[in-house]
Amino acid sequence: ASDVYKRQISDSLSIGYENLTSEFETSAKGDEESDAITVGYNLGGLGVSVMYVESDNIAGGATAQDTQEELQIRTVYKF
Repeated sequence: ASDVYKRQISDSLSIGYENLTSEFETSAKGDEESDAITVGYNLGGLGVSVMYVESDNIAGGATAQDTQEELQIRTVYKF
């Protein structure tokens, strides 16, 4: 299941949130869950986006090693 929310705040700024849940067929494994927050800003010829993702129960595991956090910063140039 997936929930996606996106909002354009202005011509230059947009934000988004996504929640993703993956269910496993075997009941012994927990559901894998991920939350992502994205912020994008357009500076004309340059665009910048920052995304933070937190995932729990990766591959159905339930230990601390089965949790992951990621921060991604991207730039886009237009000619």
